[in-house]
Amino acid sequence: ATHDISADGFYMLGLRQKQQAVFVGVRSTFYRLATLFGQGPLVVLAGAAAFVALRALGATWAPPGTHRSRGVAWFAATSFGVYLIHVWVLFALDAKGIDYRFINPWLGIPLLTLLAAGISAVLVRILQAIPFVRAIAPR
Repeated sequence: ATHDISADGFYMLGLRQKQQAVFVGVRSTFYRLATLFGQGPLVVLAGAAAFVALRALGATWAPPGTHRSRGVAWFAATSFGVYLIHVWVLFALDAKGIDYRFINPWLGIPLLTLLAAGISAVLVRILQAIPFVRAIAPR
């Protein structure tokens, strides 16, 4: 933002009034185009490219039937559940007095992250063993 303000001021000082109007019009047009493409088609294109790249990487890195492919399948079946339940796990840990401040934050934050992710993964796998839940979130 500071650079934008300085650049605008520099061009306003260096240009005549008619040139300033042209500069402001061109700048506004490209700002609007960047906003539209940066929030729409470009994001979709980046997502599609990431999907294709990761799928190709997965096919070569973890071919079907290998230990890696089973690990990827386990992670895929568990990760969304961990995302959903980790907030409750963090709340429960905080209620028990366990948060990142129990030790130096450089160690506490990663340790709390691993602890919450591990507990969440175990809870998700337990929940997936319940027949009714298995219908909603299959293994």
